[in-house]
Amino acid sequence: MLARSVLSRGNRMGFNRCAVLLTGGLLTVVLAAALAGCGGGSSSTPQSSSSPSARYAFVTVPQAGISSFRFDNNGTLTPVLGGPFPAGTSPTSILLHPSGKFVYVANQGGNDISLMAIDFSTGALSEVMPRTGAGVTPVALVMDAQGKFLFAANESSSTISAYTMDPSSGVLKEVTGSPFPANPNPVAMAISGSFLYAANANSATVTAFTIDSGSGALTQVPTSPYPVGRGPLAIAADPNGHFIYVANSVDSTFSVLSIDSTTGALTNVSGSPFPVSSTASATFPVAETVDSTGANLYIANQSSSSVSVFSIAPVTGMPTQLTDSPFTASGAPVYITFDPTGTFMLVVSETSKELAVISVNSTTGGLGGGTVSSQTLNLTPTSVVTTK
Repeated sequence: MLARSVLSRGNRMGFNRCAVLLTGGLLTVVLAAALAGCGGGSSSTPQSSSSPSARYAFVTVPQAGISSFRFDNNGTLTPVLGGPFPAGTSPTSILLHPSGKFVYVANQGGNDISLMAIDFSTGALSEVMPRTGAGVTPVALVMDAQGKFLFAANESSSTISAYTMDPSSGVLKEVTGSPFPANPNPVAMAISGSFLYAANANSATVTAFTIDSGSGALTQVPTSPYPVGRGPLAIAADPNGHFIYVANSVDSTFSVLSIDSTTGALTNVSGSPFPVSSTASATFPVAETVDSTGANLYIANQSSSSVSVFSIAPVTGMPTQLTDSPFTASGAPVYITFDPTGTFMLVVSETSKELAVISVNSTTGGLGGGTVSSQTLNLTPTSVVTTK
């Protein structure tokens, strides 16, 4: 089984430590399973205090819980008192409910999902019990554009769980037939229109599914899975519905695949996969995101502590590396995302154990403005989400 050679990705993929060895052209992985857990909170009914004037960033820290920070318009981070807040065992992935009042947390060590209410007056989180069961080792969460369905990628059981989301309470209900079989070891997902795409870490493929608009049930697209580079650990969708991007960690490349809008089938664009840096200075890409217009693709390179940025041709999907890319990031970035305004990029990093806020150039999309604010987490983080 492919896994990162670092603690944070090991946590996300269900392992504490791992080493990747290439021998005679075969990928051999040595793993030592030793998950660290954290306890749960208590609340019988979902209650949330909402205030649009307050914005927060929530960070999953598998060995501690969920850290919370007030996030102002200048990008300054201020720790919320009382954090980190307890979730389930080894919280790894986090997602904001469409109402903005709750977050969902995938607990890879507990094989379940936590629903947590946000107190906007303080930034505190409180867990709404009971937790919702998932498959074995849920490592990633994604929801459809309409905010009707939530999906969890279960790496160890090679399945995807599907749920309906209550629009007011946030409570999850598993859809009929869930969990749905997937190809081995899905570790990341992206949704484009009525299609869900899952990156399979150990088979160098992406699997496509159609999403039933009424029930949320998944049906695998007959021609999938589709080949990508080795060790695909991250996947992102073009907001315009034309392309899927996959970060191939072992090859230090990324794949660009065009989407058939009718069937959901994928086709590698000419030249794909592409190197994450034209100078080979960026290595081991593990996370990615796309700006709200689809103009630029951002790829976090863990081993080289950098973020590569490419402009994307809207018709062909051909990437062009920005001048000065890759940009320096804090030690070993493992997850990147934008704040709701697109003014800042939030980066969580393994070796520096921090959350950093980087300024985004509004004209070029580059990250040359440097770090605006950062906060040390003391333990390894895995993902981050911001309120609207």
